[in-house]
Amino acid sequence: MSNLKRYYVVFSGEHRTLPLAELRAIVESEGIYYKELVNLDMVSIIESTEELPTYISRSALIKFLGEVVTIAESDTDLVSTIRNVGWEGMLGKDTIYTFDLIRIKEYSSWVDYTEMVNVFKSLGIGRFTYYTKINKSINQQVVTIDLVLSDGLAIIGRRLYSREHKVLSSRDPKYRPIYKPGTMKAIMSRVLVNLSRVSSRRREVYLDPFCGVGGLLIEACIMGLRYYGSDIDVRCVEGAITNLNYFGCIPSVTVADACKLPYRYADGVGTDPPYGRLSKVGNYKSIYELMECSINCLSDIIRKGGYLAIAQSKDVDLDDILVNAGFKLVEKHYNWVHGSLVRNIYVAVRL
Repeated sequence: MSNLKRYYVVFSGEHRTLPLAELRAIVESEGIYYKELVNLDMVSIIESTEELPTYISRSALIKFLGEVVTIAESDTDLVSTIRNVGWEGMLGKDTIYTFDLIRIKEYSSWVDYTEMVNVFKSLGIGRFTYYTKINKSINQQVVTIDLVLSDGLAIIGRRLYSREHKVLSSRDPKYRPIYKPGTMKAIMSRVLVNLSRVSSRRREVYLDPFCGVGGLLIEACIMGLRYYGSDIDVRCVEGAITNLNYFGCIPSVTVADACKLPYRYADGVGTDPPYGRLSKVGNYKSIYELMECSINCLSDIIRKGGYLAIAQSKDVDLDDILVNAGFKLVEKHYNWVHGSLVRNIYVAVRL
């Protein structure tokens, strides 16, 4: 096993339960050792290997990840805690570094950013630059030192990863050549792909049987997965081909009924099927009937131990359908979309 390290993970506030669930799914899919040491408000401190930062870029809901340098259990001891760290051996005199204060909600509101900056500058370690200037005219690599405040703890660490939110949102439905109303945004699409626990390291196979115009497949492609998808609507499949090509992805999509899929095997499935009163269900009597037959079909395709991540309106309960089809429900996340749509995200494993 690689050397174990302590990491801090700062989650986005875009959902209450999904960020930690997504992190757990990523480490499980890639076979990375992982242990949660403490979970705070929007922050986790974990123990893992040197592999973790390599694969954390899969995430949609992690804002920052870094290696823990030290932890102060009382924010009143911050200055002495910072001064007692052997920064010279860690950064060196020629290192350009910056400092960022990440305050979760209103925790430790009395801790002042300017005061903390002055503490770091007084240490005489490397060459300090303000965080707001690191993207301006600095060609050399800059090390970011984070001070994370949550639940009375102060975590001081060296940042290893920052989410590129603009890059992710640049693949939102409105920026694709073919637009379809009601399509998931890129962030939630990526979350569903991650919850399906398909490994990019092993180049496993991901399937979306309700692919629409290809939003989830685009994320699977960019994450380095092998993927294919289908939809019963010919126009959607044509749109998915156009969108996948636009983002430099192979358009592995076909027209197919989700209850009569032409595939034999998938390591995992992440999908956003129709829901809502205006949804078209083809020859099926209801959304419930469509979900029942499609999940039964998927139970013959997903390998044993493989995962199904599926979104559906809270008015269509999939618990019994999943169990009867040979799945074990392991997670269920409540997801408010807008005033007239609340959906559940189910994560189930094939027994």
